[in-house]
Formats: sequence, C-alpha cells, structure tokens
Amino acid sequence: MTNRVRLAGTILIVSAAAGLGLATPASAAHHSATAPSGKLVTSRVISLGRILANAKGHTLYMFGKDTAGKSHCGHTCQMYWPPLRSASKPRAGTDVKQRHLARTPSHQVTYFGHPLYYFSGDTGKSHNGEGMSAFGAKWFVVSTNGTAIKPAAAGGGGTPSPPPYPYLPLAPSR
Repeated sequence: MTNRVRLAGTILIVSAAAGLGLATPASAAHHSATAPSGKLVTSRVISLGRILANAKGHTLYMFGKDTAGKSHCGHTCQMYWPPLRSASKPRAGTDVKQRHLARTPSHQVTYFGHPLYYFSGDTGKSHNGEGMSAFGAKWFVVSTNGTAIKPAAAGGGGTPSPPPYPYLPLAPSR
C-alpha cells in the first residue's frame, strides 16, 4: 500500500510540475540532451545485487515487453520511463561489458540487446520502479550480465503491484 501512495504522490508532483513548466526528473536529470562523447553505463550495488546505472548512479531499467533491441515503450510510456539515449557509442564503466553496449536507430542505449530506461519516480540513486507493472509488462533493474533482477517475493505474497499507468490524469501538453 505504501508503494501505491508513494507512486501516486510522485506522479501527482511530476504532473503538477509539468503543468507549471517546471523541470521534472524525466525532463531534467534523465531526459537531458544527448552527450556527444557517448553515455557512460556503469554499475553499482543495491540490496538486489550489482545493477546498471548511469555515471551519476541513476538506476537503469529494462521493460519486459521489449524484444531484441526494439523498444515497445511508446510516447506516453516514455513520459514515465525515459529512454537512455546517446548521440554516439555508449561507454562501459565498472563491471559493464563494452561489447554488449549498443544503440537502436533512435539512439536508445541497449545492453545485451535490451533497451535501457530511467524511471521518472526515482530520486537520486533510488530504484522505485523495480518490479513495477506498467504499460503492459513489468520493469526490472538490469544486472551487469544483462538480465532482469527479479526480487524474491517477501512472505510468500510480495508487495502488490500498483495499477498500470496512466492512472492519474496527465498534465496538458503545451
């Protein structure tokens, strides 16, 4: 229940900020202009293990609906799950395999063929989107081996997933 309340609050704040023309995590920290030198994909350790992150430690996710280097996260989905994009070949950091980093034709960074995303509900180095069901599939943090890290269900039942996006009205577009 607390995840749902936290997520609803995050989306409400993001929607309000977007309506006022303020920067949101998706537009500011994550969806910034692509770097000409190639984005750094590195790793860090969380309670689930070693995961992929950007140079600032922001968590990277994979979408269960994506297939072999092709994103199935459309425009509305990308408002909440901004893709990691790079103007040139991305660079590998600690424990990341350079040969498995690539880009799609739209410059989205992939790892082992999985398109990579941020979650607009994350702040700093959080991983609030882990295991969430949204836009027709689950979202997971990515291991340095290119696989989804799926947390074990706690107490047999685990935490219930929040309702799929969008469940709050979006801010009007400009």
